[in-house]
Amino acid sequence: MLDVFSSSTKEWQKRLFIREGEALDTVATIRLDSLEPTFWGSRWRYGVYWRGALYVHCRGAFVARLFLQDGKYQVVKTPIDIEESKRAQPCLGKSEKGVYFATIHDEYLFRVWILLNESCQISWSLKHHIDLNPWATIYLNQPKGIDKTWFLYGDNNEDGTNGDENFEWNSDDDNVLNIEDDYEPFYSHVSILGFHPYKEIVFLEVSSFRVVAYHLNSS
Repeated sequence: MLDVFSSSTKEWQKRLFIREGEALDTVATIRLDSLEPTFWGSRWRYGVYWRGALYVHCRGAFVARLFLQDGKYQVVKTPIDIEESKRAQPCLGKSEKGVYFATIHDEYLFRVWILLNESCQISWSLKHHIDLNPWATIYLNQPKGIDKTWFLYGDNNEDGTNGDENFEWNSDDDNVLNIEDDYEPFYSHVSILGFHPYKEIVFLEVSSFRVVAYHLNSS
């Protein structure tokens, strides 16, 4: 039984969801999986909506798939097991082709999977696998391409308008970093901030207050 907010009635409703398919594991095994996000993992459990179903990353190695129309749900194993999920930074998201699951292991090992065969048998397909360690150097003197500005969406100007939304960052530009500039490297961490909703781009937080848009198709 779950509390579901209805956009038509503007009220919370009790909804009963019945499991579809066999159980994936035993209660004893589930208890080995961390209920709360780890300090090196995601700050919260992510949820995405795709083609009539809500996907919720309920534990490190499991995703709940809730069908809102017929009141059924499935438990889907993530592409990493319980032991591996304890050492990973996981992120469930939605992008150009559906539901994605990304992890960072050992600080720089970056992997991205996509969920396939939604109407039949559910499976994860590895789409991207790269070691970000050689790439993760941050430039102290701000070379061309990493000096863009964040905008507070909906923030009004003095005349009460939202402006022309002429944002500095362009998602069509996948080659904005000029690595030939002089720089002074220093150690930094890499974590997953989120997915671009319409293009295969993952936003990575690199050290404090800096974010890069990583294009999966071009690296």
